[in-house]
Amino acid sequence: MKSFFKYSIVMFLSIMMLSLSFVNLSQAKITEVDLSSAVGIWLFDEGSGDSAKDISSKGNHAKLTKNPKWISGKFGKALEFNGKDNCVQTEKKLLDNLTEFSIMFWMKTGKITGTRIGLVGQNNSPEFGFENPNTLWLWTPAGDLKAPWKQGQPSKKIEWEKDNSQMALIPAGSFKMGDHFNEGANDGRELPVHTVQLDAFYMDVHEVTVGQFREFVNQSGYSYNRWNDVAENSPGDGYPMVLVNWPDATAYAKWAGKRLPTEAEWEYAARGGLVGKRYPWGDDENVARDHANYDGTGGKDKWSKNPSCPILD
Repeated sequence: MKSFFKYSIVMFLSIMMLSLSFVNLSQAKITEVDLSSAVGIWLFDEGSGDSAKDISSKGNHAKLTKNPKWISGKFGKALEFNGKDNCVQTEKKLLDNLTEFSIMFWMKTGKITGTRIGLVGQNNSPEFGFENPNTLWLWTPAGDLKAPWKQGQPSKKIEWEKDNSQMALIPAGSFKMGDHFNEGANDGRELPVHTVQLDAFYMDVHEVTVGQFREFVNQSGYSYNRWNDVAENSPGDGYPMVLVNWPDATAYAKWAGKRLPTEAEWEYAARGGLVGKRYPWGDDENVARDHANYDGTGGKDKWSKNPSCPILD
C-alpha cells in the first residue's frame, strides 16, 4: 500500500545506508490519475438523491446508505456523514486481489469524539479512518499502521510503528537542484542547476539500523547473507545498516510500508534549506565535526572511520 492517508510512503537509500521517508499526495489532481486503472471515481457532485455516479469506465455506481447529507463543499457539492452508520456503498468489493492501490479523497473533519471511525474501506479488507480523535489508522489483513493526527496541520514528527522509526516533516517548497560548483559527474547529469517544486513529505530522523533490518529479514524471510561483513563496519543492532543494494532497500521499504524517494526529494532534504552550499550547515569544512561524523575525530565527533558510530549515541 502506497498512499492511504495524506501521505504516501517512500524510502531513501544512501550509498551503503538506509533512511526512510514518505511523500505528500494531497496536491494530486484527477488529471494526474491513470483513469484506465481506476476501480472507481466518485465526485459526489450530484447534490441530491440516493446514489453517486462512478465516472470511471468501470461503472461501479454507489448507493447512499442511511441518508448522508448533501451539502456545499470546497469543490462543488459534497456529502456529510455522521461518523456512525451512514455511508456510500458499492455492490462489489473493489479492492479484492489488489496488491497495491491508492485512495485519494478530500475531507473536512468536524469534531471527532468516537473511536474506530472508518473513512474509506471495505468489510474484512483494507480500511482507513480514525482509531481515536488523535490517531489516523490503516487496517489491512496483513497488519495495521497508525499515525498521530492533529486537525489543520500535519505533525512535525511521527512514530512509524512497523519498524519503530521516528520521522520528521520536510515542509513543501522549492530549491535549486544540481551541482552548484561544477564538481560532480563529468557527463553533465547534475547540470544545469534548475528549480524543483516539492510537496511536503516525511523522512526518517535516523538511518535504518542493523537491528531494524535484521527484524525485517526475520519477519519476512528475505534472503540476506552478508551479516559477517556488516559486523565489521556496524558491530551492533544500534549501528547503521550497511552493505545493501537497491533490491535490498526496496524489499525493506515494501515490508515497512514505505518507498524509496526521488533524487529531488533526497537532495531537497539533505540541503537543509540552504542554497548553493556544500553542506547543510554551510561551506565551512572546519566546523564539519561539530555537525557530522566526518573524516576522523575532533570537536563533537569522537568516532573514527571504522567501525561506524551507533545511530543514537
